[in-house]
Amino acid sequence: MMEASHPTRLCRWSSTNIKPADSRYDRGTSGGQVTTRLLRIEDVMQMTSLSRSYIYALAARDQFPKPLSLGRKCSRWREADVLEWIGSRS
Repeated sequence: MMEASHPTRLCRWSSTNIKPADSRYDRGTSGGQVTTRLLRIEDVMQMTSLSRSYIYALAARDQFPKPLSLGRKCSRWREADVLEWIGSRS
């Protein structure tokens, strides 16, 4: 497993098929594999203009995509799920 580059983040993630939302990584396909970007809560908040607590409240009511739990203190959202949710609101 690969450790996150930021020293205060406690999240670890595998870079096999899932990559974090970071401009350092390829966006789209690479080598025939589809890359799924994972978004931090700050990214989701910026994309949706919603507060942290409201995102979690909507997810608890099944009105927003639920985050993936990658560890005890690490949650990420699939970018495709968030974009689909945004598209459904238009």
